[in-house]
Amino acid sequence: MKRLRIYGCSDKPKLKAEIKKAANLFIQELLPRKRKYDITISISPNLSKRVGSFGECWSWSRNKYSVKVDGSQTKENIFKTLAHEFVHVKQFSVGELKFLTKFDVWQGTVYYHGAKYENLPWEKEAVRYEKILYNKHILN
Repeated sequence: MKRLRIYGCSDKPKLKAEIKKAANLFIQELLPRKRKYDITISISPNLSKRVGSFGECWSWSRNKYSVKVDGSQTKENIFKTLAHEFVHVKQFSVGELKFLTKFDVWQGTVYYHGAKYENLPWEKEAVRYEKILYNKHILN
């Protein structure tokens, strides 16, 4: 089963369609062999004010994911954030990244909560690939 749901932009059908197209491209680029997934994308106004970041990704299992993107950003930044969060979908899906209660695990190495964001290897990878994915989206 492949399920992709998008919430928070029903009043903007063009944006919703573009988000769906971009999400499908990101899945194809990052997880070309993925046969089962259930991804919920929520475009949330002022997410950064509520949680302190422009995007979030959570995994409930290797096939179920929640992606949130701050919808108050520019359109360009919405898609860069979406690309960034889809790198995390890939990381969760292939077992590279696990978020746990007191620490996170990246490729077998434990990282305790409180480490600097820019030093986290999964964030470095997401930052690096967000630009590549965004450019592919623009050209698509």
